[in-house]
Amino acid sequence: MGIGAVLGVVLLVAGCTGTTTPPDGPASSAPATALDPLLPAATSAADLAVDQQLAAALDQEFASDAYAGLASVIVLADGRTAYERYYDSVATDHHHVWSVTKSIISTLVGIAIGEGKIPGVDATLAELLPDHAEDMTAGVAGISLEQLLTMTAGVAGDLPTPDDAVASIVGEQVSEPGTAFSYVNNGAHLISAILVEATGMPVLEYARASLFDPLGIPTRPADQPTFTDWGDLTAPSGFEWYVDPQGINLGGLGLSLRAQDLAKIGLLYLSRGAWRGEQVVPADWVKTATTEHVPLEMGVEGFAPAGEVGYGYLWWTSRVDGDAAYSANGSFGQRIIVVPDRDLVVVTQANFTSATNDWAPGDTAVNDAFISLIAPAFS
Repeated sequence: MGIGAVLGVVLLVAGCTGTTTPPDGPASSAPATALDPLLPAATSAADLAVDQQLAAALDQEFASDAYAGLASVIVLADGRTAYERYYDSVATDHHHVWSVTKSIISTLVGIAIGEGKIPGVDATLAELLPDHAEDMTAGVAGISLEQLLTMTAGVAGDLPTPDDAVASIVGEQVSEPGTAFSYVNNGAHLISAILVEATGMPVLEYARASLFDPLGIPTRPADQPTFTDWGDLTAPSGFEWYVDPQGINLGGLGLSLRAQDLAKIGLLYLSRGAWRGEQVVPADWVKTATTEHVPLEMGVEGFAPAGEVGYGYLWWTSRVDGDAAYSANGSFGQRIIVVPDRDLVVVTQANFTSATNDWAPGDTAVNDAFISLIAPAFS
């Protein structure tokens, strides 16, 4: 995922009726009738006025060619659905969420630690993956779970390999653990393998029991294609989660979800891990995972200046006009952004045709829309 897309904010959206088809931008679909809105619409005159003004501004903005490929936008604010639109898409469509998968993996780690299945973030790879201890270099054996979560582990490569993916990853090291930030998929995939070892079940099975089912995210039937190369990725027809050749669900990408599924994850984090009276994710994990652990000397075009972007535990951190924000970001426009002090969750998804389809211009445009139109509406 390119850095320009890394903290790219997406727009999320619920419950609008009477959409129109912009002449040049993404073709807007019928209202989201296939799924009920996650939150009710505005009831007060003041909130209704805010939402109507926002909808008019966003509908006009998204008519631009810059947003071609945009699939969905949901904005949830102050306990209501402020905006929801689908473009060349419907509410039940699944999209590859790409690196948003990493934030889901982080969430599962927090749950597993809370259940005592993982001892903590200080545990090392040698302790967490004992069956692969002989495959590890001495440096890799001492890598901590926290270093994997913060992309500072120094592991090599960016994709699982066609042979034994885990053995291949732990057999090579490119930098001293804890000394440099390097955004790669392989570290997240090791965390997926750790979850299998710690829970005694496939990652998808554990995710269903601990996260997806409690949130009402449908995962049945599930397609689990084997990933060996970028060319294996095709547009999903429903829920799917790619696996490596050994059957381990990919930790860095490969998960397909609907826009409202992403919105549920955002709401879960906004409520500090609670969902309808149940503490699904430990509240302290939500706080820790979305706190900056690695400051990054970079900015994101249209969103955050240099020095205001950081990395937590497989979540990106930033600020919006001084307010703390965090986000799960996937290539090609897949995003969850949360601004707790504004009670705001924003989600976007975009269509893609292949792994080489660079939607970076659209990412930047969405960033601009968030900063100039969405965030100010709820300041």
